[in-house]
Amino acid sequence: MKNKNFVILSFDYWFRLYFKYRSHFFFSFFSELAIPVIINILFVVGLSGSRLEARQIMDVVSYLMIANITYTITVTDLESIISSDIKSAKLIYKLLEPVSPCKNYVISDVAAKTLRMLLFYFPAALLLALFGRIRWMQVLCAIPFLAIANVMGYCLSFIIGCLSFWLTETWGISAVKNLLLAVFAGTVFPLSYLSDQWQMILFTTPFPYLSYIPSAFLLGELEYFHIRTLLLLGGIWCTVFMLLAGIVWSAGRKKYESVGV
Repeated sequence: MKNKNFVILSFDYWFRLYFKYRSHFFFSFFSELAIPVIINILFVVGLSGSRLEARQIMDVVSYLMIANITYTITVTDLESIISSDIKSAKLIYKLLEPVSPCKNYVISDVAAKTLRMLLFYFPAALLLALFGRIRWMQVLCAIPFLAIANVMGYCLSFIIGCLSFWLTETWGISAVKNLLLAVFAGTVFPLSYLSDQWQMILFTTPFPYLSYIPSAFLLGELEYFHIRTLLLLGGIWCTVFMLLAGIVWSAGRKKYESVGV
């Protein structure tokens, strides 16, 4: 019951915030999605030169829109909030609340992402669906990979945030994370542009699961017979990240409660 009330309060809070500061969130939409998509499109098209035909350019535009929407939904910046709470001792109060800090962070972030998705990202995806780029079967195939991507995104952010139990600053690690994900998650260019060998290597890492693989399934660019293998690898990475997040949180919390930070 307490968790249910907290979920409702989180959605209510972000709903009021969005409509109170409409202009701020409208411009944040452009900074988070529209501008990166435009830059990436110009980069890929400029790099390819005249080798791309009009149809290929539209495919690139569709892919980059979906890839960046997926990336924005699955990747979070919770580490900055967690780090701030640890340093300012706000975590003490969250530990005393009926809802655990982990649920507090995730539920609040999910509420913000859901509203952002309904207001900004869903209309863009619907536009692509109307042009026949997204079909229901592709959406069904992408759902488990979107779930894997979200779990991995939260765990990765949570692990980096919890490093503040031992480190004074974690912004450098967070910046490296964002750089690696931007390149190897497939938000700058489709990973299909790489050679087969590089694709095989990247597919064994967690990076493509955060954007490229869900986006490629949504657009029908991956064969269905790859689903089992990719689900297995994605499930393994999810398990690894969840175990690491649990270990880091448990060790950090013991240090925090015993000697303080």
